[in-house]
Amino acid sequence: MFKMLTIMLLLVVFNGVATSVTTQEARVLHKAVTILTPTGGVDFNPYTNKMSKAVKQKWYANMPDVARAGQKGKTVVEFRILRSGEIGKFSIAVSSGSDVLDKAAIKGISDSSPFDPLPPTFKGEYIELRMDFLYNLPLEYDEPAAKSNSKPSL
Repeated sequence: MFKMLTIMLLLVVFNGVATSVTTQEARVLHKAVTILTPTGGVDFNPYTNKMSKAVKQKWYANMPDVARAGQKGKTVVEFRILRSGEIGKFSIAVSSGSDVLDKAAIKGISDSSPFDPLPPTFKGEYIELRMDFLYNLPLEYDEPAAKSNSKPSL
C-alpha cells in the first residue's frame, strides 16, 4: 500500500542586520521531508529525522550570505537514497530563482552523504524524497504559482 509520509521540522537561520554586525534576528524557516516511494509499511520516522538533522547542519554551514541578509526563496530538491545510504540521482524540482540558494540546498544534501543504510525491513532498492528549503519565508508559505524545474538532474 502506498503511503506518503511527511515530516515537518523547524529550522532557524540568523538574519544579520546590514547596519550592525552584532545584531542578529532569528528567523524560523519550515522544511518538509516527503517520502515519494511506497514505504512497504516500514516506519521511516527515525531514519528521516536523523537524515534531516544531518542535512540541516550541513545546510546551515553552507548558508549563503544573501540568505543571511534576508533574501527570500524556496528550493525543492528531489533525491534518492540507495539501500547503502549513498545518494542516487537528485534534481531541483522547484527553483528559488537564485542559483546561490539552490546550490546551498543541494550542498546541504550532498555534504551529508552517505546516510545510514536504509532500514533492513525495507525491501526496496531506494527511497525517493522531496525536501523543501525555505529561506526567510513564513511557515505558512505556499508559493502561489510554482516554478517548474528548468534545471537538469544532477
